[in-house]
Amino acid sequence: MTAYTSFEELEIGRVFPDPPANFQITEAQVAAYLMATGDESTVYREDPSRPIPPMFAAVYMLDAIAHLRNPPGGIHTKQRFTFHQPVHIGDRLTID
Repeated sequence: MTAYTSFEELEIGRVFPDPPANFQITEAQVAAYLMATGDESTVYREDPSRPIPPMFAAVYMLDAIAHLRNPPGGIHTKQRFTFHQPVHIGDRLTID
């Protein structure tokens, strides 16, 4: 049986995951993301030092949300992303 967090234990502004997710961005991951989203922009394809699409990191948020153990029946109403600087292939990201 899965142990869920009770509604009483939930806090506004809760930060997750705990510990924060940390990963390195690879060429293969970005290529798969671009194919899945249908993004054909040359901005993300031609220059070796190119930035990656900003919402690429959202893929990793989905996994974090899936492991929250929130109570059944809850509704995910809001999330916020803060991008501090452009991200490139080979960079390491932390999601918290």
